[in-house]
Order: sequence, then C-alpha cells, then structure tokens
Amino acid sequence: MRYLFRKHKDIFLPAAVILAIAVIWIATLTIPRISRAIDDFRHRLTNEDLLYDFDYLMALMEENFPFFGLSERVNGVDIRQLAAELRAEIEESGMTDAYDFYNAMITGFIHPIGQLGHLFFYHPSTYNDALEAYMSQLRTLGDHERWSDWYFASTEWLMLENFTRPETLRLIRRDIPMPEVIAAMPSPLDVTGVLETDILAEGKIAYVAVTRMANTAPHMSHIFRRTMYDFYTKIQDYEHLIIDLRGNHGGFADVFTHYVMGPIIPRTLRLTMTMFYRGGEHNLRWSDANMRFRRAFGAVAATRQPIENMPANMPYLNQDDFKLFDYFENVAFHISRVDWGLSFSGKVWVLIDGVTASGAEQAAIMSKYTGFATLVGESTRGMPAGPVISVTQISLPNTGLIGRMDYGYFVDAYGRLFEGYGVTPHYFNRPGMDALETVLAMIAEGQ
Repeated sequence: MRYLFRKHKDIFLPAAVILAIAVIWIATLTIPRISRAIDDFRHRLTNEDLLYDFDYLMALMEENFPFFGLSERVNGVDIRQLAAELRAEIEESGMTDAYDFYNAMITGFIHPIGQLGHLFFYHPSTYNDALEAYMSQLRTLGDHERWSDWYFASTEWLMLENFTRPETLRLIRRDIPMPEVIAAMPSPLDVTGVLETDILAEGKIAYVAVTRMANTAPHMSHIFRRTMYDFYTKIQDYEHLIIDLRGNHGGFADVFTHYVMGPIIPRTLRLTMTMFYRGGEHNLRWSDANMRFRRAFGAVAATRQPIENMPANMPYLNQDDFKLFDYFENVAFHISRVDWGLSFSGKVWVLIDGVTASGAEQAAIMSKYTGFATLVGESTRGMPAGPVISVTQISLPNTGLIGRMDYGYFVDAYGRLFEGYGVTPHYFNRPGMDALETVLAMIAEGQ
C-alpha cells in the first residue's frame, strides 16, 4: 500500500485534497442550514403555552391512541404516569423554549414508549425543509385543526401525483414492454445502501438484500425497477431465492410488494387483516380520509363496523385492549402481479430480525400471510407500518410541532397483535447460526 501511495502520490494527494474540500463544503452548507432551522423554531412561548400543548397531546391520545395497555405489557411503561412526571418537570423548570420542549418530548416521552403506534414528532431541522410549503400554509391558516385537514389533503395530492405521473403510468401499462421502460431510466444508478444482489450458488441459490425502502433515496423507484428486473431476468430458473430484510428499518411497503413480490408471483395475492380502533373524533376524521385515499387508488376500502358486530372467534385477542375499541374494519390487501414477462417457480425465503420494522415489517407480514415466502430468523421489532391505512398526522397548537400517530390496532385471524410483538418467523435461527446460515443449512438438507 505504501508503495502504491509513493508511486501514485501525484494522484492520491490531489484526490484527498478535493475530497476534504468537498466534505468541508457540504458541512459549510448543511450545518448552518440545520442551525438556522433550529433557531427559527426556538420561538419563545410561555410555560403555560407548552403545558397546553402537552395537555392537548394527552387528550388526543386518551380519546384515540390504542396502545396504553400494550406499552405496560411490552415496555413496562405506564404512559399516563410517564406523562404526569414529564408534565411536572416541564412546569417546574419554567421552560419557555419550543425547541427545548421538543427535546423533552422526544427523550422523556416518545423514546420510553418505544414509538408504539409510530408516535413521533418531526425534528424541526427536517420538517422545516421537507414541509416548508406546509409550514407556510399552516401560518396562513393559523388554525391547527384546519392544518391537519390541509396537511392530509396536501400529502394525498402529492402521493396521487407521484403515482399518476406519466413515467409511472408507462410502467403499469401492459402494452409497454419492460425492457423499453428500463432503457428510458437514468443510468448508472447508485444502489448503495438500498439493494444488494448476489448469486450464492450458480444456477441454484440467488440472494437479494433489501436494506432500505424509504423514498428519500434519489431515483428510489428506478433503483428497484431496474435492479430487480435485471436480477429476476437472470434467476428465473433458480431453485431458491433468499430475500434479506434484516436490518431494514422500513419505508414504503409498496416498494416491496410492487418491485420485489409483484414480478414473480403467478397471480394476485390477497390478505385480510382486522383493524380495531377507538371512536375519537380525530380517528374518525382520519379514517374517513384514509378510506377516500384508498378509493382514489382503486383499493378496496373496508367498511367501518361497530365493535358489537365483531365475531367472537379471536382467542388471542387481548380483552383489556378490546374494551377500548368502538369500531373495526376487515382490511383487504391485494398484491397484484406486475407483468414484466418474468416468472419464478423456485422456493422463496425471507430473512428477518429484531431490527426489521415499519414498512419492512409490513413486507414480512405480506410475505408470511399470503404464502409468498418462508420466514427465517428472529421475531421482528413489533412496529409495523399501516401506510395509508391507519396513519394520522397530529400538530400541537402553540409550538407548531408536527407528528404522527397511527390509530390502527392490527391483528391476524386469531387476534394476535403485530404491534409490540412483531412477526414470528416460520423457523428461528439454529443455535450458533444467523438467518442466512440457517437457510443455507436447510437448503443443503433438501428443504
């Protein structure tokens, strides 16, 4: 290495200088921008204003949040007691800074709860950029209740626009050959930290690691489309496909169902899950909006039914939780075949672990309960996403903090809850082996 450096130092040194300059330049642009965003958020309020926001959140949760009991069972945290202690700390400290309030909420409330129900607040440095238009609209509206309505309408429009723009319509139109769609994509694509494909045994075992499904990566849909098409084209005759979801914190489950499952399933797969929820005004407003959203995509929108109509055939349903609920829906998920002119008749394995969460956890649920794959590894984190199905946005009236709180309590056909407990694999890791080693051992044994 030293020899190479001496021999090519005329190349290495300028490259190192350029890299250092680039890092400094990026830091120069990014750090002040984040700092400015935080400073902008550090508006001074009264301590009473902050306490009002805290009480507003707790009142919202008392009427709508379904996981009070689960928090005690899984995390050993009594949410109401935790809230009372944190409220007293905020009051006794005389806190007046909105950013200090945000930090107190995250460290003293959100983290101990374990982000059950995807309860969180956006960091000011993030949403001041990503939701700049929404923030300006919030200031125009000046009404946090109307803001929630407008936020959803705006998000709905953006997502609808994303799924109906010409390039996406070209993808789903069956008269456009997939090679033609691929040829029109930007190239080369950087798949680092998103997808990793490999051949573990030529002609027999193929492997793909899906490490990220968030739509924040540049050209995310292009990455999945091109990579999976090229990969599946090569492995159609293989005996085994291993899909690795370990370490995947989540994102959009639709990315998985459309680009990973869709091209190799022979027909539409269907799954019905039951979702319970409470009858708070906030939940019902968002439930109505989510139903409209599903219909806009042509999805089957479930009918809200009173809890009295629930058949008594769920032996594992927690009865203490059940007492909280006012309504339920039998939510139907349809995973359609994506016609890329490909097929795969081999066995599909999906690897999961305790980090697999959110959209990735939803992908694991879809894989297991539709029969698409055999799951191997560890139980998932227990924080599945319900994108579009049970998402609500919350906003606090004085600080302007924006966050998320899911209202859906999803169970399988026997009443087993996914939230807090996760998805159980068909096969746990063998002693001394990780999930991949376990699968390879099973394949070697002829399974």
